[in-house]
Amino acid sequence: MEQYDARGQDFLLNAAVAFGDACTRPKLTPTCPFYEETDTGPTCDEQCRGIAESLGDTSRKVATHQLGGLVLTGREIPRSAAAGAEEFDATRLYIAGRDLPVAEQTTTALLLALRHHSINIVLNETHTDQSSVPLAIWAELDRRDFPTPRCAAAGLSLQLARAAVSRATFSRLTALGLIGSGIGNELLESDPWAEFLASIHGKIAPLLSDTHRPRSGNAGGHRLVLPTWLADLDSDKGLSTAIASDDLLRVAFSPDFVFRLSQWFGRLFTDDHRRVFRASVPDQHLFLGLDPSQYSDDPGNWLWTRLTQTSLDGWSESSLVHEWDWQARDETRGFPRRILGERVIQPAIISNAVLQRLSSSSAETPSQGFDPNHFVDRAIELLQCGDPQGAAKIFTGVTELRPTDAVVWNNLGFCQIAFDPAAALHSFGKSAMFSRDGTQIRIVNQVLALHLIGRDDDSLVLASEIPGPPQWPSSAWLWNHTAPRKAGAPDLVQDVQFYLENLVTHIQRRLCDRGIHEAEMGEVEN
Repeated sequence: MEQYDARGQDFLLNAAVAFGDACTRPKLTPTCPFYEETDTGPTCDEQCRGIAESLGDTSRKVATHQLGGLVLTGREIPRSAAAGAEEFDATRLYIAGRDLPVAEQTTTALLLALRHHSINIVLNETHTDQSSVPLAIWAELDRRDFPTPRCAAAGLSLQLARAAVSRATFSRLTALGLIGSGIGNELLESDPWAEFLASIHGKIAPLLSDTHRPRSGNAGGHRLVLPTWLADLDSDKGLSTAIASDDLLRVAFSPDFVFRLSQWFGRLFTDDHRRVFRASVPDQHLFLGLDPSQYSDDPGNWLWTRLTQTSLDGWSESSLVHEWDWQARDETRGFPRRILGERVIQPAIISNAVLQRLSSSSAETPSQGFDPNHFVDRAIELLQCGDPQGAAKIFTGVTELRPTDAVVWNNLGFCQIAFDPAAALHSFGKSAMFSRDGTQIRIVNQVLALHLIGRDDDSLVLASEIPGPPQWPSSAWLWNHTAPRKAGAPDLVQDVQFYLENLVTHIQRRLCDRGIHEAEMGEVEN
């Protein structure tokens, strides 16, 4: 091999490290001479790492960055290929890859899909044809040498705990009128999680005052751990006050109960993840013996966060510090370099984020990482082009990322009216559940969906119950319903109240049953 001077050696080292760090799953780098195609997909033995080490990777020069009063020092190692790296966007990676075979999806898409399916299993909302999907995702992550048990436990344990509590308390919250059940979300007569809560809450209640002192600003002097969807409904603190006054709900949303559940799910992921996907309910004796503090694994949470959350604003302080350690000191925390290479963050960006967080008294800002309104314009374009299924497909993916967003569920239901009004009712029911106040536009759409599936009497009853606001929305996208039992085409309606009045008249006169189209209907009504 030809010998090079110091600059040549440095160039080769930079090239080797950059080439290796830019090589990620699932496609790796087909132009690499060590690339191999096998029955289970592309692979290699990471020979680039050995080459980099032979060129001096272990003795890289030290770089020092001074930001304000903070001095950051570490090994300088390039993290992106010469051509540059694509901007990381977890949401778009998921939306773009969710329908691909698991072997062709990015690790980010697989992790977000794992979250979606795991939460749905806990909520008992998994379709039978998707019951094997989480195991297939897990197997693919294992094939990539991804530390799935540790990462899933750190990233999902609290999310699944909150989902389990939501399921266990849904009937109680609905019965007390604290949330709306919505058409299409009928209550179950019995539920194993509700039964578990009912059987154990009397044993948890005596522990609350001893393990968790009341904090100022909490309802009734009680500390509550509300899931995001309930916290969003609690702007006036009326919901949390009502929860704190109910013995069962106060226990269910207590840190003692929720954090024990997070410990249980964390152990399932690390010990036997198949039990998570079987929606197992804890044994009472085991549950009471668990630590009443939140399951925690900082390095595991760092890896989960850096691959699933785009914005650094929502990262924990420990995750930001771990990221800086990786960028500046080459500290992998034992995780495969190829996995870490799936996201590139410029050192200056992470250094500034660390500095701002350490110098600020504020904690991380919870963030979903994207604005679902970004997808509305594209969905409207598809609807106007006669592709409601394509529009619904967009919002289906968004609901998987934001399963408690009332607006997203309403948008999905609007698209589904055109081809599956029964499914639309379910989506509108979800929207109602995550919104305390009745939304006139949603209810108008529900009236139409009920009519389209032949439930005219129910649609008229619902229409009569629409609250009369001081002022109706000035305009809205609604279906023009131009053919019997067909939604029609989307139309920007300027007078929503007038639209509803015409729809009610149309239903009362049973015009669809008589095969009268809109033009004929207009003649009759005029």
